[in-house]
Amino acid sequence: MKKNKIALFGLAANPPTLGHRYVIESIINSKLVDEILIMPVYKHFHNKTMVPFENRFEMCNILFNDLKDKVKIVDFEKQIVENYEEYKGSTYELLNC
Repeated sequence: MKKNKIALFGLAANPPTLGHRYVIESIINSKLVDEILIMPVYKHFHNKTMVPFENRFEMCNILFNDLKDKVKIVDFEKQIVENYEEYKGSTYELLNC
């Protein structure tokens, strides 16, 4: 059984831009991974004021909609923040939850 190679791409998405899309398309075209999970941050590490998470999440869905066979928008960080009060927003913490 083949194991899928999955990339996790975190971004503030405040807003998601064509630059983000270019990076994602480049990763897809590299064929280094089978799937990309795009994770808009829920809690900015430096407490930067951002557009509400739900809006940024939906903007990501719109921007990457035509790539959905290779790209999935995920709310991992939102789930973690809602379940772990001590979470501060670092990548290290996220990957260890």
